[in-house]
Amino acid sequence: MCGEAGITTKVIDAGDGPRWLDSCWPHAREMTPLHPDGPTTVEEILDLLREVAKEVAAEMRLSIVPLRIWTDEKDWHEEHAG
Repeated sequence: MCGEAGITTKVIDAGDGPRWLDSCWPHAREMTPLHPDGPTTVEEILDLLREVAKEVAAEMRLSIVPLRIWTDEKDWHEEHAG
């Protein structure tokens, strides 16, 4: 697509039959639709991760599940024991 090495592959049909499409990460992300009911902001995604960590701890009968979250913001991370 852009000449970068393909990191993901999927099959598309543009009218001439199915074809393989290799995509780099930036183009793969752009072409993947968001789940309509899923989180759309970084804050919503982080809240969901924290919630899942608490559920895992409860299911495994653990007092805590360590969760380390890193974002692409410079030097930002959070350590959470759910």
